[in-house]
Order: sequence, then structure tokens, then C-alpha cells
Amino acid sequence: MILKKDTVRKHIYAQQSHLGRFINVRLKLKGKKDISISAIYGNADSSDKVTKGKITKLIKQHIYTSPGKLNIVAGDFNEDPIITPTHR
Repeated sequence: MILKKDTVRKHIYAQQSHLGRFINVRLKLKGKKDISISAIYGNADSSDKVTKGKITKLIKQHIYTSPGKLNIVAGDFNEDPIITPTHR
């Protein structure tokens, strides 16, 4: 996650990182706009289901505990195109 210092980054009031795969920043903007941005990097190896479960729980927790906030979730989830096709 890259945030420009003289525009967006100056509005950060909280940030956290978990498991080396989840980063969340919370911003307060003019007009009392509260935004939560989460960046996720999923494991390429699907065998680590424990870490994937913890990250999924963190995402849900951030969304459910922040009503009234705009939540943005972005990242590389490393989905398998055979299991999860993008083209139909």
C-alpha cells in the first residue's frame, strides 16, 4: 500500500499490520468522512488455511466493527483461475 505523504497520508489516524499479509489504515477526511483501507496479500500456497482463515476474520472484523465508514479492501488474493474462473 502506497499513500502519498502530502495528500492522503497526512489524514491517517490509525494503522495496523497482521501476519505480514494484512495492512489496514484508517483515514479521517474533511466533512467527517471516515475511511478504512485494507490491503491483503494472500498466500500462493493454498495449504496454509489457518493464515487464510485469520486474514478473512480480520477483514470481516474491520468491516463489521466500522459501521458508517467507507471500507476499501484490495489486494492479491492469489485465486486459482481453474477453481475461481474469471471468464465465463
